[in-house]
Amino acid sequence: MKNILALLTFVFLSSCILFSQTNHNSTIEDYKKEIIGTWELEKDSRTKIIFSKNGKCYDYSDGKLDKTYYYSINTTSPQCSEKVPVGELYSYLKITNIKDPKDIYEYEINGLNKEILYLDYQRNLNTKLSKYTRQ
Repeated sequence: MKNILALLTFVFLSSCILFSQTNHNSTIEDYKKEIIGTWELEKDSRTKIIFSKNGKCYDYSDGKLDKTYYYSINTTSPQCSEKVPVGELYSYLKITNIKDPKDIYEYEINGLNKEILYLDYQRNLNTKLSKYTRQ
């Protein structure tokens, strides 16, 4: 029984290491370049986000501008209202409403390339994964 438990633990840890290395191979600077553009929410084509080079993102709903945010990408995790540096393996997107600085959203970037953006909304211990496609 101990051998099976040890084997399962080894396989699990190996998978975690392999997953983190293959899915987080871009740097913060790569993400800052790759995120620029228009992204459409996969489950709701009426929802779009446009990330610009000037550090602003624009949230559109039904073709109308809903809110404008400042955005930043870094390696600091928003855990339990504390900022926790996690290193280069993980990247986080923070957006702050320009008109209301208390209106803040933080996401883990679970994937970003020229076609797809995966954002995992970080709220307390609850997460919500959203998939966007480049337009």
